[in-house]
Amino acid sequence: MSKEKSLRPLVEKALADGEPQSSIARRLGISRQRVNQLARPREHAARARLREAVARGAVSSVQACQRCGSSAKTEAHHPDYAKPLAVEFLCRKCHRSADHEKRGSAARAQLAAHPARKVALDDFLAVRSCPACQGVGEEAYFDGAAFRAAREEQGVSLRELAAEIPCSPSYLSDVELGRRRFSEDFARQYLDALKIL
Repeated sequence: MSKEKSLRPLVEKALADGEPQSSIARRLGISRQRVNQLARPREHAARARLREAVARGAVSSVQACQRCGSSAKTEAHHPDYAKPLAVEFLCRKCHRSADHEKRGSAARAQLAAHPARKVALDDFLAVRSCPACQGVGEEAYFDGAAFRAAREEQGVSLRELAAEIPCSPSYLSDVELGRRRFSEDFARQYLDALKIL
C-alpha cells in the first residue's frame, strides 16, 4: 500500500506533464493498466463496483446502444463516477463521443475558474538563426516554452487544454517542448483556449 501511495503522485505529475502512459510504465516498472489505475482511482473503483454488480445480477447489461439504438456490442459509460451503478450502455462510437463531451465540459469549467491576464501574440515570439540562410539571417518563431509557462501559470493541464482546443495531449507536449513547429492559427487557438488572448 505504501508503494502505491508513493507511485500515485509520480504518475499524476507525469500525466499532467503530457508523458505517455507507456513511458511512465517503463520508467516506474509497472504496467500501463496499473498507471491508469493509479492516475484515476475513483474511476477504477467505479468500474470494479459495476463489474461486481453485473456478476451478481444486480445490474444487467443492455444489448443495444441506449443513444443510437445500434445492435453493436455495448460498453458501460459512467456519466458520473460518484454514482458507479448509474451507467449508460453505449456502442463504442457513442461511448467515445460521450467521453469527449465529458472531458470538454470539464476542461471548460477548469478554464473558466482561472481569471487570466491578457497577452499579445507577439509576447510568444522568439528569434533564432535562420537555417535556410545558413546562419546569416534570423527568423521569428513561436516559443513553445513560453506557451507552456502561460498554461502552467493558469493551472491548466495538458489534457484539459487539449480537450478544449481540441488536439491530442502528445501534440501539445511536442509543441511546448519545441519538437513541432506550428502556425499562427494554432497559437491563437492555444491562447484563446486559455482565455488570455
